[in-house]
Amino acid sequence: AKDRWLAFEDDSPQKNSKRERKSFFPQIEEAVSLWAEQAIQDGITFN
Repeated sequence: AKDRWLAFEDDSPQKNSKRERKSFFPQIEEAVSLWAEQAIQDGITFN
């Protein structure tokens, strides 16, 4: 599998592509996303 990825040219679009995976917990991800957006608006810094 490693050789397959090393075989791509540096300017190949496939070299930088990432596979999107379906979330196992979409409701939790949405809730965390909303919480993070609100926290950022409130000026909270994430470390």
